[in-house]
Amino acid sequence: MVSRSSDLIMKLWIAICFLVLLGATYIVDPNDEHSLIFLFVPMIILSFPAGFIVPYIIGGMAYLLLLAGIENPFSPGGGWNVWFYFMHTVYWLMFVVIGYLQWFIFFPRLKRKVKLFMRY
Repeated sequence: MVSRSSDLIMKLWIAICFLVLLGATYIVDPNDEHSLIFLFVPMIILSFPAGFIVPYIIGGMAYLLLLAGIENPFSPGGGWNVWFYFMHTVYWLMFVVIGYLQWFIFFPRLKRKVKLFMRY
């Protein structure tokens, strides 16, 4: 059962995540791979501590692509690069899923179990 306050917090958290996506998409430059920092830093903060897993997942995917002989799947070519913005959104979605699972599924269950354990 979800209380009203936790439902409000969940909706607020999701809204902030969407604002980060919109803001980072506006700021990001496909020709500068460092501009992804405007997505990564706020999303790591919003999904802390589990959000630290996402860069490792992305690094692992990049390593597998390098092993397959694909050096740069983004191939920045200026303007609106669909593949770059698609991956930008996938990275954001990875942060959101991990953060949502952590904050609104795993931690509430853990809290209930600790309360149940403390009663005995």
